[in-house]
Order: sequence, then structure tokens, then C-alpha cells
Amino acid sequence: MATQAVIGQGAWFGAYDLASYARTLALDYGAELQDDTRLSDTMRKRVAGVFNCGFSFETVDDPTVEAGLHSAVGTADVPLTVAPNGGAAIGDLAYILRCLAASSTPIAGAHGEAGKVNVAGFGEPLARGVIIRNTTVTATSTGSTYDYGSVPSGTAYIAIHVYQFSGAGSIDTITLRSSTDPGFGTATAVAQLSSSTTANRYAFLSGVADERYWHLRVAITGTVSARVVCAFGIIED
Repeated sequence: MATQAVIGQGAWFGAYDLASYARTLALDYGAELQDDTRLSDTMRKRVAGVFNCGFSFETVDDPTVEAGLHSAVGTADVPLTVAPNGGAAIGDLAYILRCLAASSTPIAGAHGEAGKVNVAGFGEPLARGVIIRNTTVTATSTGSTYDYGSVPSGTAYIAIHVYQFSGAGSIDTITLRSSTDPGFGTATAVAQLSSSTTANRYAFLSGVADERYWHLRVAITGTVSARVVCAFGIIED
């Protein structure tokens, strides 16, 4: 497999297209190792304890995004989606994380340099999944079907990012649905953002994953134009 360059990545944080502002981004996932050495041992032994995940990114100092990043500090359940291959197509690899931003450096940089903003924090769970929709919506519509490849048994997590919202109408529901049938003759609403949306917003939701086929449905009333990016990942039991 060829080495991948960090280029053309997709990234979304809350209701922001983070890739349009960020210059660096990192996810740090690992286990806290606990000492398990006995008196009879001659080498130090350790066992895996609690797992944790941290995130950090640096953006340009753009007033369009700086205020929102500053207010995100201390706000729970902010979704972060990272698509290493860009995330333009359904099925593109995506990592999703429910975040709690712990710190923001709203002013950084030396004299003469471009200003930058640094944000860091922690999150859980970290799910490795796929983009299920990335499009501008103007009417009620259903995205293409994604084939998980097998019947899962676990929990599905979904990150929803809605931005560039305009119009006098509303997005009424955003629903992640699954089915045993690729034609979706019957469908299960796994997770749904059901409160009416009339502005940019975001959500991190979860539901039971026990069917093979998946798609995302957006229901709209009135005149709306908005970018909707959603990714989901399944953590098997």
C-alpha cells in the first residue's frame, strides 16, 4: 500500500468546514498502561487500562471561525469528522469523535507571521467509519445506499454537520436509516436529528447497528439551501 500524503483532507468540527481553515490536525488514540510487575519478574510488565483520545488543530486566525472555536471550549458533544481522502464520496473513510474542547489559543504567532488559533481537547468514542452523505440539499432527499458488507452487531455513531444554511424554510429531520434490503423496502430509523433546523448546527447521535444497508434521509420544508455532511461508524459488540 502506498504512503498517503496529508493533502486534500476533509475535516468538519461542529458547524464548520474545518478543512477550509485548519493548517494542522491530529487525533491521538491510546491506552493508559498500568504497572503489572510482580516480585518474581525481572522485566517491567504493563497492562492496558482506560483508553483515551485527544485531538488538536491549528487554524488561520479568521473571524469567520475564531469566535465559534472560542465558544466551543467547554461545550460537550461537538462532533469532529476527519476524512483522510477528502470525504467527497459516500463510503470514503472517516473518523468521527464526540469532542469536548479543553482549550483555545485565540491569539498566536510571532511578529510578521500569519495569525493562528490553536484548539485542543478530548473525546469519546472514536469510531472508524465512512462518509454517508456530503452534499448541498435544497429539497427532501435520500442519499445513496452504503453496503456495510456484513450484518453488524453493535452501536452506530453518527456525526452531523450542517453549514452554509440559507433560506426561510427548515430542515425538519436528518435520519440515519438501515435495512436488511438494499432497496429499503423496509427501513429502521437508527438515529434522527428531529428538532427543526433553521440555521447552521451539528449533532452527535447513536443507535443500534444490526442491519447491513444504510443511507441518510434529509426532510425539508420550504426554501432551504444547506451543506449537509454526515459520517457514521459502527463499534461492534
